Amino acid sequence: MLAVIIPVKDGESTIAGAIQSAWASSADEVVVVADGCLDSTAKIARNLGARVVETGGVGAAAARRRGLEEVAADYVCFLDADDALIPEGVGASLEILRTSAEYIAAGGGVALRYPGGRVTERRTPASITTVEGLLASGVAPWPPGAQVTRRAAVVRAVQSNPPLVEPKFAEDYELVVRLAAIGRIAHHPKLALEYRIYGGRSTRDAFAAVRDREVLRKTYSKTYGTRITVLGRRAMASDALSIAAQHAGANGGHVKGFAYAAAAVLVSPGRRLRKVLKRLQRRPASSVREAAVCVIAPWLQGGGGQRALVGLIARVAPVPVDVIVLFGPSRNYEPVEQAARKLILANLPRNPLGLIRAVGHVRRAQGRYSTVLSLMRGSHVVMGVAPPRISAAALAMSFHQLPSIDDADRHAWLENILVRRAVRGASIVTTPSELGAAQLRARYPFAAQRIVTDPNVLLPLSDRPTVAPGGLQDGEQLVVFSAGRLDAQKGYDLLPRMAEELAPSLPVMFKIAGDGPDRAILQRQFEAVASSNVAIELVGHIGDVAEALDSCHVALLLSRWELNPMFVWEAWSRGRAVIVPNLPVFVELAKRGPLLLMDSHTSLSEMLEKMRDAVHRRKLYTDALSAFAQGQIADSSLVDFLVENSDRGAGRGIERGHEC
Repeated sequence: MLAVIIPVKDGESTIAGAIQSAWASSADEVVVVADGCLDSTAKIARNLGARVVETGGVGAAAARRRGLEEVAADYVCFLDADDALIPEGVGASLEILRTSAEYIAAGGGVALRYPGGRVTERRTPASITTVEGLLASGVAPWPPGAQVTRRAAVVRAVQSNPPLVEPKFAEDYELVVRLAAIGRIAHHPKLALEYRIYGGRSTRDAFAAVRDREVLRKTYSKTYGTRITVLGRRAMASDALSIAAQHAGANGGHVKGFAYAAAAVLVSPGRRLRKVLKRLQRRPASSVREAAVCVIAPWLQGGGGQRALVGLIARVAPVPVDVIVLFGPSRNYEPVEQAARKLILANLPRNPLGLIRAVGHVRRAQGRYSTVLSLMRGSHVVMGVAPPRISAAALAMSFHQLPSIDDADRHAWLENILVRRAVRGASIVTTPSELGAAQLRARYPFAAQRIVTDPNVLLPLSDRPTVAPGGLQDGEQLVVFSAGRLDAQKGYDLLPRMAEELAPSLPVMFKIAGDGPDRAILQRQFEAVASSNVAIELVGHIGDVAEALDSCHVALLLSRWELNPMFVWEAWSRGRAVIVPNLPVFVELAKRGPLLLMDSHTSLSEMLEKMRDAVHRRKLYTDALSAFAQGQIADSSLVDFLVENSDRGAGRGIERGHEC
């Protein structure tokens, strides 16, 4: 059984979300400790099925212990009233505790939600969950709600010697230190908590919070015999100002944040310099480099570049491949996690500070692996900040979007300078399209000989046998399937107008898989054009695209621009032709398989009318499977480079198979 305990003081605006998230995470009981509440928190909690215990302002730590007395569950989670549990991560923590008796607690990743709506992800290194790591870092591994703990362990930790210090701040830190002292704490990568970033009580009195943390570090370092570096008053003031700077920036007060950051440097320049150097530190250069590939990706969103990466990893086997994802948030990355030897989510913020920290990751990769592959423009920019040295790993770069499209970004001029620097150090630069290669050669003539058109590495979507498109009775709907991010590039906003132009006698069902920023707008537009013969359904993100393709008659891609249309190859792998706009990349790709090009002479309505012919569908089915089979056996310059460079590296004393 799982009990969720929520201590709260005047939390009527957020308590409902916290309680609902607890029930959604399969909590067996929810206890709200209303600690000196003067608002309607208790009433709201009771209405949502929580048990309410009212206390008279005893403080967060005492309120948690009071809630612990009220529950008899085997497992407990302490949730702040302004946070929300994420069911998948809570379930992963419970599974660890139920199957591994050696652990007394388990925690997961944290989704940090900022006031403007931006969300980043943070995951904890294993070293931070030990007593030594906790006392060295001075911070808890995660907010309390990200952790599930055995109730018996909490009771033992609270009652064991030495007595609780119970400072006004850092009470979460004290509990996790005491837990780490009596047992092992597990951690896993699944997100377990949504944590709201705002100016909480520890931010409003940052110096007192840092001071209380130092009191706890000194106390428990003596108790457990752990050596630490004790901070002086100036260093504590610098840390407090740094905390204030981070929270001011998160809440949109960039001028105030800069002022706090400058003051932090002035108060203790040595402290801030050591912090920066620690982030940028890398392992000493070694004459022995691992014969493996490190892929540097800016983020993973489940798109075409990611699917091409999964195929690439399979083709270069048995060469080990590790993947480092620099910036957050990433989502739908599970296929890469399964294919790679190791997936590292750095979850850095997309700002100058995040860029500086990303350079550290790149430098370490350049010194560790025989080969580094920069996957997309975002990582190319970081490579430009940290161009490869002569002694560094061999660098490959892959472009999955037309360079001319990137020029529309407001920071494009600066990014182009950095990408140019990176290209100078690359041994090979690949793109899946002749049009892309032509643009790259025109932009980087000094690297023209190293720029090659390289087809996507293709893997079947499923091991299941393919299914020919089903027959159609009179009046039966033709099913059209599409998949992609719901944004301007994919062109789904064009579909309502096209749907209105369909012949009344042509019943069609459009199914669109994917998600994105335009989902709500598109939903309203699609509902407005729905009729007796036309339906447009948004089905969200789906894990099995093969099943959706097998159940449709034809696929559709309305992109305004494309360079790497992996969805075309996915459709061909299941024997489905694809209707596409008359873009250069599709004209080029139509030479390889069944793409039905829309232009001023051929409308969507005419193509769909023709697709009702069973003989026509059967021919396209055969042509699509043949095109995919030919694509699978195509040579890949990038695969050859990665494998050959690894083999040459092995001859130069590079170690193989070493776990990083």
